[in-house]
Amino acid sequence: LQATVFTGTTLTEHSFVLPASGDVQVVTNNKLVLKSETKNHRLHGNWSSFYPMAQPLDEGTLVKGVPDGEWKTWYAGGQLRSLRTYDADLYLKVKQDIELNHPKISRFYITERYKKEGSKIVHLLNAGYSFGLSTLRLPSTVEELVSANGAQTGVYHPPFQHMLHHGLYMNWFENGVVKDSGYYKEGLKEGVWLHRVNAHEGYWRGSYHNGLHVKEWKYYNTTGKLLFIIFYDEQGKELRRKDY
Repeated sequence: LQATVFTGTTLTEHSFVLPASGDVQVVTNNKLVLKSETKNHRLHGNWSSFYPMAQPLDEGTLVKGVPDGEWKTWYAGGQLRSLRTYDADLYLKVKQDIELNHPKISRFYITERYKKEGSKIVHLLNAGYSFGLSTLRLPSTVEELVSANGAQTGVYHPPFQHMLHHGLYMNWFENGVVKDSGYYKEGLKEGVWLHRVNAHEGYWRGSYHNGLHVKEWKYYNTTGKLLFIIFYDEQGKELRRKDY
């Protein structure tokens, strides 16, 4: 496991104890609950964990402790819970930009925002943000992590501490209704998104640009009737509202 610590303008890392290199497997009550790989004491390669009754819990790929590509989680009943798309290489480049903190050089808009917003933007690189956690539980072993996730407390803690979203992002309620759906570009929300508070109410639909609400955000009821609109400027500032 890897952890990211923000201090001033520096991102540093530290590791938990893992086997140097090779396969990692955890078996509980004669059932496989985790299989993964390590390299140089970091999670590196495929990761899959399972509920106590052997149903899939999560799966994805890590590169030196950082998730890369699609990362999926499931409810215990088998329904897909979340899908994230990460980019490990982009994470390292953004991290380098943040650590450099050059007043005139930025390769990404997220680092431009960092110069203005500081630690608020670094939060977007933490796994807690990716899974809606105000604080990210940091277990001492992968066995403890998988056991906690398998307990079905309603909270999912990933086996990584930092990441960068780049691509499709989705959440589902347990009944299969989409909770959130949209795309990230280089760590920031971009394009058209949909959000629901719960599975039995209406939904918001609108656009982000560089992680900010822009243009029109519309709220519909469960039958698809438009109830009201919020208008935003290009800086994400609310301009006015209109009821229907």
